[in-house]
Amino acid sequence: MAKRKHPGGRPRTLANAIVRRELLKLLKVGVSLQDVSKRFGVTYQTLLNECKRDPAFGTQVRQAGVEGKIALIQRVEAASKRDAKWAAWMLERKYWSEWAKRSPDSITHGQLSIALNRFIGALLEIVPTDFHRQISEESARMLENLFIVNETSDG
Repeated sequence: MAKRKHPGGRPRTLANAIVRRELLKLLKVGVSLQDVSKRFGVTYQTLLNECKRDPAFGTQVRQAGVEGKIALIQRVEAASKRDAKWAAWMLERKYWSEWAKRSPDSITHGQLSIALNRFIGALLEIVPTDFHRQISEESARMLENLFIVNETSDG
């Protein structure tokens, strides 16, 4: 019988101290978790699993990610001192619901809410009273979900 190369299973790429050090270095300069995973030939889920398996490593990964984000923000801030377009760029990305460029035919959350509420009001005027409660509850749930989804995707 042939001798197994890796008794006990294949070695985990992310258990290697050198790989971990390089991974943390990349995160600290702003590389995403997804791209770091690809760089080391593991899936994003494998990286998350390793962070759960080793909570100290998980803490280091989270901290390195925050440091990377801060480093990128500081670079944009420094660039904005030379050219204000970088400050505008950051506002458009971070606070997109307020600052992002909109096409002339787009509408805001407030405008959408007003239009939907007017539509629901008009609908309630023409349908039998028996359906008012059901329409009101369903439309309230739909509006709530619409705005929750949008708020969670905002900067």
